[in-house]
Amino acid sequence: MTTTTTGFDERAMAAVPSSAPFLERLRRQAFEEFDALPIPSQETEEWRYTDLEDLGLDLRPFVEGGRAENLDQVPEEILAAAGQVGERAGLQIQRNSEVMITHLDPALGERGVWFGDLDRAIAERPDLVEPYLHA
Repeated sequence: MTTTTTGFDERAMAAVPSSAPFLERLRRQAFEEFDALPIPSQETEEWRYTDLEDLGLDLRPFVEGGRAENLDQVPEEILAAAGQVGERAGLQIQRNSEVMITHLDPALGERGVWFGDLDRAIAERPDLVEPYLHA
């Protein structure tokens, strides 16, 4: 039997920051299921005819820039691509898989509307996320 190291184990999972106990529980359950799965091999019938040569896993370099504190700090070309801010009740712009800025019409915020990315929702409003995550 061949043992393959995946680079992800209990220690790596413990190092992932968790902001909600329910999320840590779900991660642990998912890891246990992952850990029980066999490593795919072309000797296995399900993987025998799977050719991953054309999958194209080349990573593109990230563009420079980070988080914006307000809409004035968002480059014009990005805002232009997003359209008029006033046309949308909510706007979230991502760059390099990170949220650059989130904007919600203040009138909607006053009415109780919450708008944001999943990481922020888990940190700020786990009550909105938990009932729907793995429901």
